Amino acid sequence: RGCDIHVAVDCNFNQCHQTSAGDCPAFYDPCYILSKDEVDAVGHHIEAAQ
Repeated sequence: RGCDIHVAVDCNFNQCHQTSAGDCPAFYDPCYILSKDEVDAVGHHIEAAQ
């Protein structure tokens, strides 16, 4: 039995590069904060679908 959801909490959104390559466009600063109510609602949705 597999999982219903996968959450990656350790990401590399701004990767290092060689300084000789020059500057690249800045990547966005991801900030995803879910309330307990949102997480609970998704949990109930998953349980209902099983």
